Amino acid sequence: MTPGSWRDRIPVKSQILMGICALCILILALVFLSVYPAGPVAVSHTNATVHVKILEINDFHGHMATGQTMSNRPVGGAPVLASYLKSAMASGNADGTIIALPGDVIGSSPPVSGLLMDEPSMLFFNSFANQYCTIGSNSPSGSCNMVATLGNQEFNNGVPELLRMINGGNGTTNITHIVDPYPGTKIDYVSANVVWTTNNTPVLPPYTLRTVDGVTVAFIGADTITTPNLTTPANVKNLTFLDEADSINRYIPEIQQQGVHAIVVLLHEGGNQTPYEGPTQVNATMQNDGRVVGIVSRLDPAVDVVLSAHTHEFTNAFLPDSAGKPVLVTQAYMYSRGYGDIDLTIDRSTGKIVEKSAQIVPTYADQAPGTSPDPAATALLNEAQNAVDPVEKQVIGAAAEDIT
Repeated sequence: MTPGSWRDRIPVKSQILMGICALCILILALVFLSVYPAGPVAVSHTNATVHVKILEINDFHGHMATGQTMSNRPVGGAPVLASYLKSAMASGNADGTIIALPGDVIGSSPPVSGLLMDEPSMLFFNSFANQYCTIGSNSPSGSCNMVATLGNQEFNNGVPELLRMINGGNGTTNITHIVDPYPGTKIDYVSANVVWTTNNTPVLPPYTLRTVDGVTVAFIGADTITTPNLTTPANVKNLTFLDEADSINRYIPEIQQQGVHAIVVLLHEGGNQTPYEGPTQVNATMQNDGRVVGIVSRLDPAVDVVLSAHTHEFTNAFLPDSAGKPVLVTQAYMYSRGYGDIDLTIDRSTGKIVEKSAQIVPTYADQAPGTSPDPAATALLNEAQNAVDPVEKQVIGAAAEDIT
């Protein structure tokens, strides 16, 4: 018999079975490759723009407790504020949300926070931090969703205590620690104009970068230069507070060299404006009695948004910068009574902000979502109140007669 190919020596039935097996192996291989690609795959962003939401809470001042009123309506408190913020974060109408705190998160606080060195307030805002945020201001991930700047009240107990609040530890405190030891804050604090007097270097990083869906936004911080006049000299010993606009402008070229062209400023300085509802009005004007107007007028045209604070007022306006370009300037009252809901549209190809608008939202407790106070914030508030009750309820003395 003349030798044939190897197939000629295999029965037809076996050849069919082998063919089926080969086909199965091919199908399995294709499935495997589709689930586990052979190498990195570039993610293609289909949208030409990116929508970034910023939630601004200024001048919180440790106002954890409920019981405030505004416009004759119940407003504010940590549980109510949390319900509003979480509702805004869960709305799903943005590619990413960043919570920004332009100063005075702590200081001059009611007893429920102040008697505990404002640790409850820092723990409250820690609860909003995502998994990318770390303790202290040590170059956290660009995906962290928290950023803040210093206000004058952050210096009420001196620089060592300020750094403890940021970096953690109990230090020399003699208080009840709700979390023991105190863990520090996951808020990324930045400040461009608070420097050490000896070498003129910033006490904290001057700015931080955040990346949302492939685009990067820079956040620069600055505190009011009036801080040394608002606290005792010992609290700001060895510190210099540089001009706000000059300090902000100084870092613009450095940021742009990194290919970042969307720039937001957290400024602990403000102005005064008549409140209104709804998105930013193009013709909205501000009174000229606030320093924020002059500061914005000197800013580099690369700055798009200024989140202001300090004056405890409503602000939602476009103010001209040094080139006459409109800068969106916001401020949301104080004491947890409201927040700024800022919407930015960024062109993916240029990295520049092409649309910007804001609404200042009062945190009324008699309407949704304020009618459903956040359970976690309520539990934290109750724990803090239990810790200060022995001090608050201690009887110091009794008046011999009625005090009229």
